[in-house]
Amino acid sequence: SYNISEATLKQVQRYKNRTNEAGPFWKAVRNLEREVYQDVAGGQAMLAFPDLARVVQALSQRLGRRIDEGSCRVMEQLLIENEEAEGTGRVRLYDFYKSNIHHGNAQFSESLGYLRQLGALDESDPVNP
Repeated sequence: SYNISEATLKQVQRYKNRTNEAGPFWKAVRNLEREVYQDVAGGQAMLAFPDLARVVQALSQRLGRRIDEGSCRVMEQLLIENEEAEGTGRVRLYDFYKSNIHHGNAQFSESLGYLRQLGALDESDPVNP
C-alpha cells in the first residue's frame, strides 16, 4: 500500500504528473464541485468553517453516487476504445496498462495477480495476454 504522508515532494509531484487531470473523471469531479458549491453555499466567495464543512459533506455524498453511476460508463468507454477487435470485449494487457501509464487512466492499474484472481485474464496465448 502507498502512504502519501511518507512520500517525498518529488514522489508526490511525479504521481500528480501521471494523473490525467484533463481526463473525463477529473473533469466530472471539478464540475460537480462547482455545482455543489453553488447549491450549498450559493457561490459565496468566502465561507465560515461550518459552511465549508457542509460543502465538503455534500460533495462527498454526491461524488459517491456520481462515481457509481458515471465511473462505470467512463471505464466501459475507455475499454471499448482499447478493444482488440470491435465487439470482442477483449483488451490486450499491454493496452490496458498503456491506458494508465500514457493516458493517465489510473483506474486501469490492477495487478496481474488481481486480474487473474477475477478471471479477467485470457492466458490461452502466453505471448499475447
